[in-house]
Amino acid sequence: MFFTDPNRDYGAVLKSWWSGVPAYTRFIIYVACGTYILSWVMLGFIAKLINIPILTIQYFQFWRLFTSPFIAYSLLTLLFEMMSYLPTACKTERRLGTAKYVAFFMINFLILELAFSALLYGLSFIPSLSGLSLNPTAGLWPLIMVEMVIRCNMNPDSPTSFFCFPIQIKAKYMPWAFLLLFSLFAGVLWDLLVGIILGYLHVYKLMEFTYISNEKAAALENSILMSGLKNITNFINLADAGNEEPMSVVQQGSSGIALQQPNIQVQRSQPFVPFGGQGYRLGGEDNSGPRRHHKLTEVENVKEDDSLV
Repeated sequence: MFFTDPNRDYGAVLKSWWSGVPAYTRFIIYVACGTYILSWVMLGFIAKLINIPILTIQYFQFWRLFTSPFIAYSLLTLLFEMMSYLPTACKTERRLGTAKYVAFFMINFLILELAFSALLYGLSFIPSLSGLSLNPTAGLWPLIMVEMVIRCNMNPDSPTSFFCFPIQIKAKYMPWAFLLLFSLFAGVLWDLLVGIILGYLHVYKLMEFTYISNEKAAALENSILMSGLKNITNFINLADAGNEEPMSVVQQGSSGIALQQPNIQVQRSQPFVPFGGQGYRLGGEDNSGPRRHHKLTEVENVKEDDSLV
């Protein structure tokens, strides 16, 4: 498990991992950390950027649809969000390329935010559910659920450990188990539910339009919109996309052209060491580990705070 080997240089491990993080994923980290810091001194301003359905729809504050994914106003939220989002995001951006991934991210999040707002605003007309339109959403959890559904359905019947519980479930049930577990503590997590539904639309190939063509990606890559991202380390050009592992120059070919290969760390299991006397051979290791999730803190006093409207 991570951070359990006293002889391992974890500083070097983190440095190596950070060096492989692609440009747009880095940008998301920078902005999320920045909004968290701002929330300590400008909470009112940050509250104007999260998606609250009644304000987004009834008061036409449509900018919230675009700013909400980048908001983090809780340290635990930020940490758990990054732990859940970054491994998949890095792989997806390397596979698609930065320009394609930016389009994928923004199109999917716009659909997620619109669906969340429309669903909760519509349900609020039911008297017993009138408070739903004040339910906020912020951060990356909806897209995390989309990616979870997609990846869990690549091999849906494979057994998967369910967090730190001593049980295994089929991979296809993991998103629903995830939602159920945390809904027990925080009530119905509507933004996660919307993410799961959108994830299944991807599984059934109904969201292919969120993956732009190579021609459009090339045009976007060369546009002024990407000029800022190109200044961030590890901008993945369309020509270099396709491999989910980070690339590094590791050897020189006979033609004199540097070859790029995935920087894959292969961990070989330790051989069994026989006991000196009579008995059985000992060996093996435990690679399991806990996974955590934390629901975003809901904004309080939205009804009373006229400055948010």
